[in-house]
Amino acid sequence: MPDKLRLDRVKAPAGFGFKVLQEGLSGFITVSDRAISHALRTYLRCTHNLCEGAGAVGLAGLCELTKELAGKRVGLVLTGSNIDRATLATVLADA
Repeated sequence: MPDKLRLDRVKAPAGFGFKVLQEGLSGFITVSDRAISHALRTYLRCTHNLCEGAGAVGLAGLCELTKELAGKRVGLVLTGSNIDRATLATVLADA
């Protein structure tokens, strides 16, 4: 997979939105394009749902925090299917 596939295109919020999130969330983590790619393939394989990279970020983060979240109830929102053919082909080829 190319180093800069840029699956996520998600940036940390700034300004007012960031302040609101800081008050309600316990923290943020970052995930790699490789982790996002793996999460995207996992959604496709296990649920037959296609999402864009940004839609797979939550699952990628959950996979990074498996030990910390063991035994806890977790919810994820799966959004978006705005992924182009070239990016999807690259993600699937990297399986």
